[in-house]
Amino acid sequence: MYKKYLNTLKKVSKNTSLFSKSIISKGYKYAKKNPWESGLAVLGLVGGGFVGSAIIGGAIGIAAFGTATGVSWTTVCAAFGVVAGNRLGVGIDKKALNKKIQEQENYFKILKKELNSKKVLRLSTLQEHKDQLFHSLHNARSRICILSGWATSYVIDDEFKFLLAKALKRGVNVFIGYGYKSSFDPIPKSKTQKDAENNLLKLKEWCAEENTDGLLLIAYHPNHSKILICDDTYAVCGSFNWLSNSGKSKNLERSWIVYDKVFVDTEMELIMTANFSRFDRRGFFKKLIPWIKH
Repeated sequence: MYKKYLNTLKKVSKNTSLFSKSIISKGYKYAKKNPWESGLAVLGLVGGGFVGSAIIGGAIGIAAFGTATGVSWTTVCAAFGVVAGNRLGVGIDKKALNKKIQEQENYFKILKKELNSKKVLRLSTLQEHKDQLFHSLHNARSRICILSGWATSYVIDDEFKFLLAKALKRGVNVFIGYGYKSSFDPIPKSKTQKDAENNLLKLKEWCAEENTDGLLLIAYHPNHSKILICDDTYAVCGSFNWLSNSGKSKNLERSWIVYDKVFVDTEMELIMTANFSRFDRRGFFKKLIPWIKH
């Protein structure tokens, strides 16, 4: 169905104006490279907008609260296309994501059997975890991904900001996700949590001002994952909250560190799809409509 939609849109673009053809072409290319949710939403927008403008044309009158206004069929069809495409894509994305997660878990079971081959190692002490975080900040060449339940200034302090800034300057893309949500009443943020958020905000502003080679993407969303990824070299997953635990806790911590390129790349893909795909959509609309800045 998705391929049929793409092919139809491709054929239609041949018989449209130069502007419409450009928009449809961008939508087509973007949808092929992105998750179903964003891809079909964009196709819905482009396809619906084309139907409304090129095929139906005109406007529809809407009356409410004693007033009336005209809304173009382009807008109506585009809005319907976005909603329909997005809903269809979400369902497909979830199935594909669940399948990939299961495949990843099965692959990890195979890797665990290779403990003696140095592909999978244990991190058992607080210091080992802290050292691993700083190793990634010092040595990453292309990407760092950090997922944590919470973020506090116990970790996101001046030293952390300095090392992260150096990584961004040398072209490392940094992906940070956090935001644990309790099932009970919301708990007010502590001073250390607010300070951490301010520090991250300042880092984002600094990146924009300096136009760093590396990107800093921050996703605040319901999350209890504790994952650290460095390049395609290793991925760490376990109990350690990377952005809130400074290593001074009395709690026992345990994580697995996996040195396997296939596993690491797949894990990064899953994380990007689940947590950062909205940044891809925003990037597309910036290219499509240059005056969108945020």
